[in-house]
Amino acid sequence: FFCRIVDEIKSLGEHGLIVKKYDGETIKAKVYLVMATGDIPQITKFCHHKGHMAKSGCRICLVQGQGAGPGRGGMYFQSRTAALRTLESFVNGDPINQLMKPDIFTKLPTFLSSSFHVLDELHALGQGIARFVHEMVVKVNQNPKMTNFYSKNADGSFNSIEYTFKLNTRQLENVGTCIELSRSKIPVSFQGSWDNLIAKVDGARAIDFLDFLLYVVPTLIVPLFSKAATRKALLCLVRGCAIALQWEINENLIIEMENCFANWHYFLDEEIKKKNISVSVFKPNNHYLTHTLGLKIFDLRIDALYRYIIRKAGSMRSYSARSMERTIGRYSKLIKSRVAAGKNAGNLVERLSMRSYFNLAVNITDLLDTVKPKKKHRWTISLNFPFPLLSIKIINYGALLLLVHYHQPT
Repeated sequence: FFCRIVDEIKSLGEHGLIVKKYDGETIKAKVYLVMATGDIPQITKFCHHKGHMAKSGCRICLVQGQGAGPGRGGMYFQSRTAALRTLESFVNGDPINQLMKPDIFTKLPTFLSSSFHVLDELHALGQGIARFVHEMVVKVNQNPKMTNFYSKNADGSFNSIEYTFKLNTRQLENVGTCIELSRSKIPVSFQGSWDNLIAKVDGARAIDFLDFLLYVVPTLIVPLFSKAATRKALLCLVRGCAIALQWEINENLIIEMENCFANWHYFLDEEIKKKNISVSVFKPNNHYLTHTLGLKIFDLRIDALYRYIIRKAGSMRSYSARSMERTIGRYSKLIKSRVAAGKNAGNLVERLSMRSYFNLAVNITDLLDTVKPKKKHRWTISLNFPFPLLSIKIINYGALLLLVHYHQPT
């Protein structure tokens, strides 16, 4: 079904559209789609990529994944010098490197490279990096059975003693207490709920994990580590993510962000060599940090000039999915049907669209003002509204038809 939408977008770019407003004004325009974003599983469906569990598990570059050793599944991507995927591989498909079919958006003239599928801040940084840090620092230390990031000794046992981000449960409980005590002093401008993610993560949203990464980690968690290298690496990661989330970003900030992420990855490389941590820390989201960078990076092996997402598409906040997530959440709460959920969702879209048009066409405040005298109008319609309103005078005939259609018995 999505291919039909892409065909319509292509037609709107080639032939344009004409909008005739109810006041007689005519607007002519052409429509182009310049980017498509989403979480990792959804983007892999767009470009027909086999996913991050494949050997070539990155949709942007040709990095080869590696396992974390016997008894551990998954693919991890430590290398950061692989060639980018070419435009031809998206247009024609590249089954050898896990692009099984052409990308569905390649028929659009605006599809020029892998940067068409930008990295969304909520998925890449919120549910991706921030949640990954929470798992690495909090969950692993709370649950002795969680050995995801432990390296293995020669005898096959897990090296939990030398774990890079080792903390005791008492330290984490103190962090949770500080979060709860500070909650009453958090400004209302914070979009997250500022919950204690040390005690419970059920129901936590991407914005809550971002608050954890940007504010809790540098102020309450970083000082708990005794090694200066660990503190510096975490602060570099936080600073890089903070820069990526700014509305405005310039060349100096891009360079600083690149250096921050490079220091973070170099620190992890050294810890893996020392066997203090497993290569499993290089999850796909951690690897995608290299594609968040905006710097031109030379690969000495193939003498290529790489450009990455922020230099291509701009600040991540400018194409964030935050507004879409709010709308999706609104619809999700309204969908009640367990049998015909699709039809229920379609009816909700129609109903909310009608309400939006009615609010645009008719000034409800003036209509409901019983003090201010109103001019006499031709129509007075009595309708059974779901709110206490006995009659309404319709000014716009289009709004009249809309209301009659919406409130007719079903």
